[in-house]
Amino acid sequence: AAALSPPPSPDPHHTSTPGLASLTWLDLSHNYIQDIGMEVLLAPLTPGGDGGGYNTSLSTLKLHHNGITSHGSNALFHILTPTQHGYVNTALTSLDLSSNKINSEGSKMIGAALKSQG
Repeated sequence: AAALSPPPSPDPHHTSTPGLASLTWLDLSHNYIQDIGMEVLLAPLTPGGDGGGYNTSLSTLKLHHNGITSHGSNALFHILTPTQHGYVNTALTSLDLSSNKINSEGSKMIGAALKSQG
């Protein structure tokens, strides 16, 4: 009988998540991900985030009815704001955050990030 070798250990220096850097469309509407889910979801797409994805191609993001508050909108702000290295998503053309709990402060934050994109 052939012995099975253990899977390779993950390389702690390799942080890219295959596919996330080129993700163009994401619809997680009606999943009630709330703020923590928003942070976990967008971390790999954020420059310097867990996935190191530096996603600059996400054009459609639908998060309708997910219980997201202004705290969760902070994660979105970070994928829309340029980093010191210039990485930013400028492709976003469709964003659905309807039926969430984002107050005027969170709305202004997202609006400012979108406006900074030109």
